[in-house]
Amino acid sequence: MLSDGRRCDEELDNFALLASQDYNLGNAGNWFFSFRGGLYGFHSRMNGLEQHRRLVYEWHTAALLDMHEHNIATMLFCMDSAIECIVFALNALGQAKDRASFRDVTDSAALRNISPRDVTGSPSSRPLPGYLSLFPTFQAHFVANSDLITLIMDNHDVSKHRQQIIYTGIMRSDVPPGFFELRGIPDGRIARHFLKPMSEVRILLHPKIPIEVMPNNLEAQTRLDTVIADLRAFLNEAICLAYNDAVKNIQLPIAALRKP
Repeated sequence: MLSDGRRCDEELDNFALLASQDYNLGNAGNWFFSFRGGLYGFHSRMNGLEQHRRLVYEWHTAALLDMHEHNIATMLFCMDSAIECIVFALNALGQAKDRASFRDVTDSAALRNISPRDVTGSPSSRPLPGYLSLFPTFQAHFVANSDLITLIMDNHDVSKHRQQIIYTGIMRSDVPPGFFELRGIPDGRIARHFLKPMSEVRILLHPKIPIEVMPNNLEAQTRLDTVIADLRAFLNEAICLAYNDAVKNIQLPIAALRKP
């Protein structure tokens, strides 16, 4: 089930399972397991995103100040990876129907090149033709949200390869009654500061520019919680569009699973 309660992920999985049967597309190169691995990877990353979101934003004893950077970097990994896992899954399904228009799951070099840019295109390349023919509304949805995808990818790249990712933030002040007292931390102790979660975390819209020219204003930043909410809505809709596209454009000879 998706985070908004829709079950397009389950429906897409059921469709791929039906497509992989010998009486439909077959399972050459075990493409179905690549598909399902990508779909399950998506769910794993979204669960990881929520786990680390709670560690940053909610009151609990594990909300240590010096762990916020780690948790936010992990959140960015989960967000970036969730997008890539969906593309990996859909590529596997698409190439089962039209191998020449997607990346071949039996080719190691092709697997390494699977990327969201296969869907959106880039300044130097067009989208893979299979997304335009088999998954057109999914592809258009990715293009419409390309700024969000780039924002997440860029911030993940910076957190992975360059430096810390928190630009600025605000700590929560709504301490639950007895929270510190139950932990034996008297009023006035600096230790209380290190157990506070965040109410707001801001990241940069363009984190890859040199620090020397980096603007120091709110217009150059965005709230991480807004990015998370936007990503959830984007991916939920992407999976539902992918399912609808698959049903419409991947015609199967047999429309239901046969009994064993």
